[in-house]
Amino acid sequence: MKRLVIFIVAFIFFAVLIMVIGSVFVALRIDEKRSPGKVAQSELTDFFKIGNLVSSPDGWRLLYEEPGKPALSVDLIFSDKSSCVGIGPTVCDTSVFTPGTRVAMEGLMDPEGKVAVTRITPSR
Repeated sequence: MKRLVIFIVAFIFFAVLIMVIGSVFVALRIDEKRSPGKVAQSELTDFFKIGNLVSSPDGWRLLYEEPGKPALSVDLIFSDKSSCVGIGPTVCDTSVFTPGTRVAMEGLMDPEGKVAVTRITPSR
């Protein structure tokens, strides 16, 4: 009987411990989503398109097409990790871009629909 009581108490203790730890992780995940400027890796999606660079007042955009959807565009976000192969320096320098240049663009799209550029190469 004494062993049964110890087993039940231990079971309840570990069940409560697991619930507390789980709620802490959920709270951290919610705070991560609310932090401005931070996007969880799981909220990013792979993006690969061939299109044309277009200059806009807010920066550079990629103009591309999909079957049945002409003239789609997406805002591009460049960082020191953006690689430009064959278009100026290896690290992207947007000042050397020419509007209308056809490129293959790889990156990660955030929930707002902007693409963080990882690699851009000339295309035909």
